[in-house]
Amino acid sequence: IGPDVTTLGNYAFSQCKSLKKVIIPKNVVNLGKVFTDGTTISELEFSSPVVGNSMFKGISLTKVTLGDEVESIGESAFHDCKFLLEVIGGNNVKTIGNKAFYNCWKMTSINLGNVLESIGNEAFYDYRVLSSVQMLATVTSLGEKAFYSCEKLASVTMSDKIEEIKSQTFYECLVLNEFNFPASLTSIGEYAFYKSGLVSAIFPETLTGIGANAFNSCSSMQEMEVNSTILSTDDPFYGCTGTL
Repeated sequence: IGPDVTTLGNYAFSQCKSLKKVIIPKNVVNLGKVFTDGTTISELEFSSPVVGNSMFKGISLTKVTLGDEVESIGESAFHDCKFLLEVIGGNNVKTIGNKAFYNCWKMTSINLGNVLESIGNEAFYDYRVLSSVQMLATVTSLGEKAFYSCEKLASVTMSDKIEEIKSQTFYECLVLNEFNFPASLTSIGEYAFYKSGLVSAIFPETLTGIGANAFNSCSSMQEMEVNSTILSTDDPFYGCTGTL
């Protein structure tokens, strides 16, 4: 795509079944739903500022390289890209929208960049082989079900600016055993760590509320420090059968 092109309309590459690689430079600032499910590209280099909503949904991508110009990844941008193995770059992305990488279950790692501020609901839903996540201090918002059913996720380093872990954020992260509850944390939502592999939970004094069943069936839990002033509408630790 040449340096004078600024717009790509809807279905510009629809049904291009022999197309394998696309490079979208920074000068392309207006993009529609350029690709459809019938497009077979496997490699993408993208430098436009915004990856639009559902832009690559269902495409058979295996590798994506995001330029430093990219600031936002929209809702369902890479939803159901089931062959996607890696996303490189994206160091200046500030927002990752709801379901942005939903069901991209072959990816083993994710780059959360240097300036990321928010991760949307179900952004990394069902990442079956993802093993670790490290959030920089710039992240202030983490959506519901953001890492839902990431069954191989073992280690998470949380940003120290996160105030709320929302409902089902780490639901059925079965082997999650390394997790830091940041000093900024004020609330944990319902079923946030349901059936997770946590072995200890040391809560900060700032925590004031834990939702129902937040730690339900965390059968490996062995250590817990809970502030006596924490409010809960139900038993958040039901089914924690470890040696507490």
